[in-house]
Amino acid sequence: MVRFGKKETTDKRQLLASMDSMHRYGSTKLDNAAFQHVRENLTDLNGRSEANETDLVFLQGILANPAVTQLIKGGFS
Repeated sequence: MVRFGKKETTDKRQLLASMDSMHRYGSTKLDNAAFQHVRENLTDLNGRSEANETDLVFLQGILANPAVTQLIKGGFS
């Protein structure tokens, strides 16, 4: 937990404003579309020379993780 004194109120306001702008102008739909595209086309990467099998297993593990799915659906909010 961060505590702000009287001197840090300007810093706190700037931090909150920057966080607000990130959420306000976030591209949730684009993030969801990109996430869905990777998920749907993951099987197409099998057999390609530039994709290692271990990389694909790692990516599948990340995409199958419910926490990652919730973060993407929630727009990182």
